[in-house]
Amino acid sequence: MYEAYLAAGAPTLNEMAMAIADLDADDDMVKAAPSRDTIQRIIKTPALPARQADVVALVTVLTRLSGGETEQAAQRAARLWLDARLERPLGQLIGELDPIDLEVHRAIDVEESPRPSGLPALPAYVSRPHDRVLRGAVQEATTGRSQLVMLVGGSSTGKTRACWEAVQQLPEGWRLWHPIDPERPGAALADLAQVAPRTVVWINESHHYLFSRPVPR
Repeated sequence: MYEAYLAAGAPTLNEMAMAIADLDADDDMVKAAPSRDTIQRIIKTPALPARQADVVALVTVLTRLSGGETEQAAQRAARLWLDARLERPLGQLIGELDPIDLEVHRAIDVEESPRPSGLPALPAYVSRPHDRVLRGAVQEATTGRSQLVMLVGGSSTGKTRACWEAVQQLPEGWRLWHPIDPERPGAALADLAQVAPRTVVWINESHHYLFSRPVPR
């Protein structure tokens, strides 16, 4: 939609509304006349427009303004709207995740001194210098700049827990995708191209993903 808007020379809201009003009512492609406010929402917000017909009408006039093929553009817009409506984004909302499912270690139970009931599964978290770096990366991501962060350290030094604490700072609506089933490299390769915006790709134990297995001789 935005590409069509730019190709048309970034017309004003009034120009787009007038162009829609001038459309032929008998045109089978055009089954809606979105208002000026609706046009503004479609152009300026990232949310999927509520009505497919509004998208088709606006794409039709924008394509006409740019001198393009309107029927082909309208059909493509209708198809893309439907694909987006039916798309199921990868991952889960971060607020609905259990950190244990992301391989964050539980608090250690000592056999001689069992943990009292009612305590959380994770121990209290103590922030360390690298947590400030992680928080900075998270802040950058919220402004639209994708980030790649890898924590390196020995076993049980808190790498996974630190990442879990960091992603808690992301705004509501962010998702997290943990490619692990049926096996890690295959799961990641199968769907990596489908990662949507505002999604954390959770690659725990990166050596399972990045190191190839030796080929038998």
